Amino acid sequence: MNHLDSMALRSGGEWHGQLYPQDLNDEANGANVQTMLLAARVRDASIRSMTEELRSKCNSVLFCKDEADGEHILVDAGNTFGKLNERIGEQLRRLDDDEETQDQ
Repeated sequence: MNHLDSMALRSGGEWHGQLYPQDLNDEANGANVQTMLLAARVRDASIRSMTEELRSKCNSVLFCKDEADGEHILVDAGNTFGKLNERIGEQLRRLDDDEETQDQ
């Protein structure tokens, strides 16, 4: 969606000056809902918190004031994603370690 806004701006249009295609809008809404549902099932509070932070940043890109603001938010969201992914990896490795201990 941010890419479409950037392309519209570059072709002489306005930032957020057009509607998004319905299929893209539907996919974004579906991903947002699915992320909330899955995050709610995770025991680790830091994962839930970082997931909400990431979701919020991704959603805020749709309401940013201009392209530079959108780029800043996307970079920040990418950093949050990296931290979240690392935390998920830690928890998955811990689960693997616990399973190996139980199997012995």
